[in-house]
Amino acid sequence: MSAVDNRAPVGLLLAGGRGTRFDPSGHRDKLLALLDGEPVCVHAARGLKATCTNAFAVLPSGKPELRSLIEQTGCEALVTDATRLGMGHSIAFGATRIFERLGSRPLVLALGDMPCVRIGTIQTLIARLGGSPLAIVAPTFNGQRGHPVVFGAAHLEALAHLRGDRGAFALLQTNPPQLVPIDDPGVLQDIDTPGDLTPDAEHGNMDRRRDTPDSHG
Repeated sequence: MSAVDNRAPVGLLLAGGRGTRFDPSGHRDKLLALLDGEPVCVHAARGLKATCTNAFAVLPSGKPELRSLIEQTGCEALVTDATRLGMGHSIAFGATRIFERLGSRPLVLALGDMPCVRIGTIQTLIARLGGSPLAIVAPTFNGQRGHPVVFGAAHLEALAHLRGDRGAFALLQTNPPQLVPIDDPGVLQDIDTPGDLTPDAEHGNMDRRRDTPDSHG
């Protein structure tokens, strides 16, 4: 049986994607688009901060408004040009900074363009991790795997060495997560196009779009 890690999990929000499907011209940032009167990024960052005392967000340079909004939620901004290289590089940058600051800790990996995840959902996933440093926990809704994903502390080093556009895909292939059915459609609902901001928007399988370089927030 693996040892129990009682250290509180750290939140890491990925907010470095280009969002080309939302606006191919690049003029509109989907994380700044309003949902229920507030920017998408604020919803996502606030939910993560509500469950993780220490919460960080990886975002690109040259986005002062995005940085200001995220910092107002209490999340600390980690700015890097590595976001343009893909999700793996963004995760690695954030995980490395967290390790340098706090050592090996459990990690809640969340996405900046998924504003509808309920706080209770994140709390449930953290509880299900149970402090096991080797566990990985992910939610499902109607049989589809979603986000956020919670990693035991033993995986932080591997996350810090990710590269490329595939995010944590390889790690999750070799270490399949424990799937937790959740009554929360927000675990699948990302903001991919302007139509996703409407109340009656339909959302498909989020996972099928999560390994592309512009889809991590």
